[in-house]
Amino acid sequence: MPPQIPNPVRSRIVTLHTEGMSNTAIKQKLDGEGQNVHRTGILRVIRRFKTTGTTNDRARSGRPKKCSPVIETLIDKLLQENDELTSPDLQREILKETGLRISLTTIKTTRRKIGWVCTGTKYCQLIRKPNMRKRLVFAPNCLSTNETFERVIFSDECSIELNQHALLTFRKEGDTSRRKLKPKAKHPVKVHVWAGISTEGVNSLVMR
Repeated sequence: MPPQIPNPVRSRIVTLHTEGMSNTAIKQKLDGEGQNVHRTGILRVIRRFKTTGTTNDRARSGRPKKCSPVIETLIDKLLQENDELTSPDLQREILKETGLRISLTTIKTTRRKIGWVCTGTKYCQLIRKPNMRKRLVFAPNCLSTNETFERVIFSDECSIELNQHALLTFRKEGDTSRRKLKPKAKHPVKVHVWAGISTEGVNSLVMR
């Protein structure tokens, strides 16, 4: 596809043409002005001006836009309700809601356009509703009494499983054999670790 000629250069070509200059002379004039325009481009601009009376490009139909504002709003609504929906999930939901089958590429592009990006899932501590209410009462009480927790030790424990295999394994390309099975005990060996922390610092780890 030939490069687009800027509108000011197109107007300059038409001006020189109306002054009676030939296409070759226009080419030389533009070269002297630092505008590198091919001779066929000059001819195309002059022909368009004679045919339409303007140097603007013709309107292009292009590929029809499938994702209308209604579809964009639907995608945004679906992701707000469930942020784990994949492109195939969105495709099925859109088909069910509107009867339109939109390609996965279009859905991904639209999802990016309206501001949704893919991120890794992060987990937080699950808190039951009764405990939420208790914490909402506990926190203001601490603020009102200027609680500094200087006489409190915070402790926690966790279990570490030994001999655990990685989630990914590798094999030679073209190897059609079954994936190698990794042995795992029904009750694997674990180490329980317990530790505490306070305003005085941390205590030594307790392992059993």
